[in-house]
Amino acid sequence: MKFESDCFSGWVMDPELKRSMEVHMARLGETESGETFWSLYWHAHWRQKGVSIARRHLSAYLQEACYWAAQKAVRVLKHTQYRVSDCFQLASVELDRILAGYDPTRGASLKSYARMAYPSIIRDILRQRQEADICTGWTLLRRVGKKRLVESLGHTGLNRAEISQYRLAWECYKALYGGGTGPRRQQGPALGEWEDMAALYNQERLRLSEPGPALTGRRLEQLLCQCIVWVREYTYPPVSSLNRPRGSQDDGELQDELADPQRPGLLAALIEQEESAQRGEQQAELSQVIVCAIQELGAERGELLRLYYQAGLTQAEIAQTIGVKQYTVSRRLSRSREALIGALVKWTQEKLHIQVTPALVRSMSESLEEWLSIYYGAPE
Repeated sequence: MKFESDCFSGWVMDPELKRSMEVHMARLGETESGETFWSLYWHAHWRQKGVSIARRHLSAYLQEACYWAAQKAVRVLKHTQYRVSDCFQLASVELDRILAGYDPTRGASLKSYARMAYPSIIRDILRQRQEADICTGWTLLRRVGKKRLVESLGHTGLNRAEISQYRLAWECYKALYGGGTGPRRQQGPALGEWEDMAALYNQERLRLSEPGPALTGRRLEQLLCQCIVWVREYTYPPVSSLNRPRGSQDDGELQDELADPQRPGLLAALIEQEESAQRGEQQAELSQVIVCAIQELGAERGELLRLYYQAGLTQAEIAQTIGVKQYTVSRRLSRSREALIGALVKWTQEKLHIQVTPALVRSMSESLEEWLSIYYGAPE
């Protein structure tokens, strides 16, 4: 569907969908070419996971029903900031809800079901965004909280003194204006009420660190009208299509400015480079810690580690070589490993400030075995 000036202007052919239809029509024969048949056909294919082409066919098929639902929503909700194309986009992304909720066994066609379901979906979306309240700007000012108001003002780039002045104007408005006959019918204070609010503002402004000039009722109204605009823009950001041109038709679209998610940005590359260098420094420091710990074991235990990891001798062969019992060799090796792991734990706590857990100790033990094999150059 193609839009111009927020209205339908025609259909655009999708070559891939056209080829897909031609292939399936040729496969099934021209006798089964009715609208009802093809909607059920693609819906059945959509229910099979992974059939993305079926979803695209159904999306194109239901765009007309989605358009009329969007147009009706904008016509009914006269105060909404969303246009027909905006509501159309909001509803289009909920296509899977339509397809999942449709039951062919109930007799209704898919398009008929979509015509009933899309309006409800649009109303739900707008209600979630608080647009369906159809409140005036003056009602919005009464409903907004202080935190949201200050965030809205700060989002515009105002300094602290200006924010304080706008906030005081809002507080005077809430203090003196009782509203009309209902929260949805407030059309703004009368002239006399504006003057009363201005008098209160001029009295209370002296409490501000930067009071600013005194205000008339008319000027106070202008400030609050600007607040309404800023609060709406901050609370309900406008929806823009990624296909909107950046400037002239030759400048491309907004989506062309999006970063490639598969390609790391410059900052990510710099962070990765810094982290890689930091990991290299830590690994070198950790190796030096283990080497120093081995030297502290003494010559006898150092020779025991060399025979086990470098010469590749078994505990029985080591015992026979140095003239001790096998269990003595086993105990000395275990104590040597425990001493090295103790050095690793101490370094981890002091350098990395990591809480050592039993799982981490087991991981250290496995890594230590690998490191000792590489350090002593044990045969594979």
